[in-house]
Amino acid sequence: RFVSPAFRADQRALTVEAVVANRDDALKPGMFVSADITVPGAAPSLVVPTAAVATAAGISHVFVVTGNKAEQRMVMPGAVLGPITEILNGLTAGELVATTQVAALFDGAPVRVAGQAAGPAAIAPSPSAPTR
Repeated sequence: RFVSPAFRADQRALTVEAVVANRDDALKPGMFVSADITVPGAAPSLVVPTAAVATAAGISHVFVVTGNKAEQRMVMPGAVLGPITEILNGLTAGELVATTQVAALFDGAPVRVAGQAAGPAAIAPSPSAPTR
């Protein structure tokens, strides 16, 4: 019914008033609770590992792997949820992004996909890539 507009980031606390079933009177006034709040109706999001997103001068980008080259792509990041970052614009589902050594990459840098195991692909500059 009520969500306080004052979020206490230092305490990770937010005051919320809710109406919940309490038939067995297990919940008492003034009790504290930890909860995950799920917002219904949210559309699926495109997400990438947070390590894949680099931001410089307020502009965020990722490196998309095309063939054996890195292509720098400007993106608009959304929510950051620890190890994953939502991408609102600039990337298409299914594109492979560099997740390691991102700071060493540049547009057109030769890359190789390290380990084709399950999970996010890790990208590393190829040994012949010039350093900057």
